[in-house]
Amino acid sequence: MTTSRTSRPGAEQSLLTKAGYHHGNLRAALIEGAVALVRTRGTRRFTLSEAARVAGVTSAAPYRHFDSREALLATVAERGFEQLRAAMGSVEPEAFDDPMDGVIALGVRYVEFAESEPQIFKLMFSVDDRLPASEAGLAALEMLTRTLESAHRAGRLNVDVDTATRAAWALAHGVATLRIDGMRTFGGADGDDASATLRALLRGLDSSPAPHSHVS
Repeated sequence: MTTSRTSRPGAEQSLLTKAGYHHGNLRAALIEGAVALVRTRGTRRFTLSEAARVAGVTSAAPYRHFDSREALLATVAERGFEQLRAAMGSVEPEAFDDPMDGVIALGVRYVEFAESEPQIFKLMFSVDDRLPASEAGLAALEMLTRTLESAHRAGRLNVDVDTATRAAWALAHGVATLRIDGMRTFGGADGDDASATLRALLRGLDSSPAPHSHVS
């Protein structure tokens, strides 16, 4: 089960203190400061000057690295995609006898990441032109495509791989969005819930339903 990051008294201050500036790492401090602000306030509730305050520098200092708040947010979003890629990369689809179980496992990691970083996840898909500009985002999507290619070779898909990739991504993203927005309408433990939901939704892509192993 994952734990969502939510605002609470003192949470922002502790994050801001951790993000403080040290000589030579202004850019990193600004990014960490922006992450702290996004987590506690959302994507639209702070200025570049506030990010500078969090980093402990003057309001002009951020412009050495970022020409606008949007540029800073784009960097935070890209870091989010890198973390998503790492989360999905922890799955070994080839370890599953049924490639569709690998697809579901990737989807579960996608949902779990969204629940662990809800505000960062929302930012990732709200910054203009994030995809296909996000290399990390495309790499995460490629993991899904490769797994679906294996499913296609095994005769498990009733559509082409590109269509299956778009459908599977849309399904995982929809489940993730509903869950982080509080629409928990399914019972069971979080991981089991996400797995069962994704399995039911992905059944439409499966050309040869067969007994499935449990994926969490």
